Order: sequence, then C-alpha cells, then structure tokens
Amino acid sequence: MVKFIAGVAGICALATSGRAIAAPVTYTINSALSSLQVSVASQGTPLTYAQFTGSDTASLSGALGVDTTGGNISISSAPGSIAFSSQSGIYPDAAGGNPANGTTSPLPDLAPNDPNVGNTQTANYGLVLVVPADPTDPTQIYNLNTAAIAGYAAIDSALASLNGMSVLTGGTFDTTGLTVSTDAGNLDYNLNAGNGDFNPPDQNFQTGTAFQNGTTGIGGNSGNIAGAANGTIVTAGGISTLTIPVFVDVVVNTGLLVVDAIFSGQIVATAVVPEPSSFALAGLGLIALVPAVRRRLRKA
Repeated sequence: MVKFIAGVAGICALATSGRAIAAPVTYTINSALSSLQVSVASQGTPLTYAQFTGSDTASLSGALGVDTTGGNISISSAPGSIAFSSQSGIYPDAAGGNPANGTTSPLPDLAPNDPNVGNTQTANYGLVLVVPADPTDPTQIYNLNTAAIAGYAAIDSALASLNGMSVLTGGTFDTTGLTVSTDAGNLDYNLNAGNGDFNPPDQNFQTGTAFQNGTTGIGGNSGNIAGAANGTIVTAGGISTLTIPVFVDVVVNTGLLVVDAIFSGQIVATAVVPEPSSFALAGLGLIALVPAVRRRLRKA
C-alpha cells in the first residue's frame, strides 16, 4: 500500500510540474507563415534581383525536433528536413548541366509575349544577375546597360536543416546560436559578357557574347543566423508556436565567383502539447483517487 501511494504521488508530481515528460517534440513547419527570400552578393556588392515578382522568395515545409528542458531550447533537424517550395517560371534549365541556349549562344532578345530566355522550369528561385563594370559605382548596380556580366540564375532542388542550442528565457531565445545548412540543391546560371539592355515592361533583354553557363551544387554549405530578432516559443490553446527569424549568409563558390547567397525571412512551426493546466487537472484527478483506493484496501 505504501508503495502504491508513493507511486501515485510520484505521478502527481510529474503531472503538476508543468513539464513535458518526453523530448524532443516534433514541430511541423507552417508553410503559409514560413518563407525565405534570397539575394546574391559578391564582396558586399548586390548582384541579383527577382526575375519576376516573387521569384526570389520560396515558402518552406518540413519538421523540426525541439527540446525545451533544462532552461534551454535545442533544435535538431535531420539533413534535408526543410524543403523549399518550387514554382514555374523563366529560368536557365533548372534540370542542371544544360542551361538554356547551350554553352555558346548569347541570351536572345525577348519579344513582349515571348519570354524565351530559358525554358519554363520548376525551380525554387529565379534571379536576374548583374555584375557591374564598376562595382564602386552605385548607379551601375542592377543596371544591365552598364553590366560587365549579365544573365539569369536559378536555385532548384533546395533542401536545408537547422540545428543549435540557445538559452530560453521567458519564451524568448537568441537565434545566433542556430546554424542553417544547405544540404542539397543546384545553382544554375547562364551568364553573358558585355553590356545589355533591359526594359521591364516588355522584358526585352539582350546581352553580348556568351561568358559562362553551368551548374554548381550548393549542398554542404552552412552559416550561423545573424542580425535577426530573438526567436520565440509560445503555448496557447494547447498549441505551441515556435517562431525563428532567419538572416543567414551561405558562401557558394561557382568556380568563377565566390558569392554570398543571403537568405532572410522566418520559420514558424507548431506542435500540439498539453498545457500546464491540463497536467494540474490530471494530478488533482489522481489525488482524488487515493481515498477510494485506501477504502478498497481496508475492506480487502
């Protein structure tokens, strides 16, 4: 009897502590609230802008393992556990290895209703890439008329993971203790040397001689989150919501240029968890059973 009551008391202690017994908990990424925008820079000079509205932003899906015991928050996701959404658009050949227009032809001039630079492919991001002839002249940034190199680029098949630990204080934590890794994906590019002309209303674009076309892998690179606000984890109505602002610089070597792929945005993930009040009610229920158990034992 003593052992039984001691066991019930132990269960009550766990139930009323307000802590989850098992960890980590799997949080599912909310695609509607999670996205990352990408831009590419070289030595601090911006090189890209969106090929069309929204083509520089991709929503995210997947899952994260989260442990909040011991006054810390620990996030551990398997390689490739974060997937970037794909969209169709005008990109270099996103299948990799054979960018649009082959390896020698310049980018063609575009008719207003015939956007034929590249093919309609599935990719995560589509970018126009401009390397100004004079990177120190801010008027040349994003100006194809003064570009030394101009072209198109796409990121496809992108997968990532997020790992790290940070002190958890009052539901907030410092995100700089977290690392984002690009686990898979390709950067496809179709670059041309010489000046170009670009008229946004019609998307007429013509450049000079073909310069370099190819594909390079972006997997195996990583960077720490920096320059972002604190993350939060909040429980309400039995739903725990994890919000992680992201600003991370991933260095990619194309063989021609060493560039910074800068991802910024946020990850929001949720999990169903019992609230502390639920544990307390469970504990009270177990305590209420003790007198009844005692009476049964006496009658026996």
